[in-house]
Amino acid sequence: MEAKKPDTKLISLGVLVAVVLLVVAVAALNKKEARSKVVSAPIVPVQTTMMPDTATMPASSSMGMMSTHYKAGTYTSEGTYFTPDGDESIKISLTLSADGTITATAATAQSISHDSKEYQDRFIRGYKSQVVGRSINGLSLGNISGASLTPIGFNKAALSIKSQATNS
Repeated sequence: MEAKKPDTKLISLGVLVAVVLLVVAVAALNKKEARSKVVSAPIVPVQTTMMPDTATMPASSSMGMMSTHYKAGTYTSEGTYFTPDGDESIKISLTLSADGTITATAATAQSISHDSKEYQDRFIRGYKSQVVGRSINGLSLGNISGASLTPIGFNKAALSIKSQATNS
């Protein structure tokens, strides 16, 4: 009896289907791992970092910092930052006294994605107590009300405002 030859077309089709399924499975696994790195990363509370108020320190301070003078007024800037959903921004205004003390602030959400809007809204509800009454010198906000990326945009905008107020 003669042995039956395997159908090479059928075998090739089977191998092709197996390869496609393997590629799809690997792609799905990579996507899931990438998403889990972003979504399931532990949230670590970050304290607001404030530098010493150099506007009220004497020029001969042991830290060697000199007082900076600002043009009092209200300044506005937009700060951008990157999220898993893409680029986002937040618009802030700060009212400064001549010694750099922040006397008032406002923020406007500029979010594109739904998630970013939620985080920007949380930030806006909770950030003022960390800003008003403080010096713009060294102002750097961390996690506010669970928003850890929005403060990056705020900090960029605050640096721009500081520059505007010293160059006015």
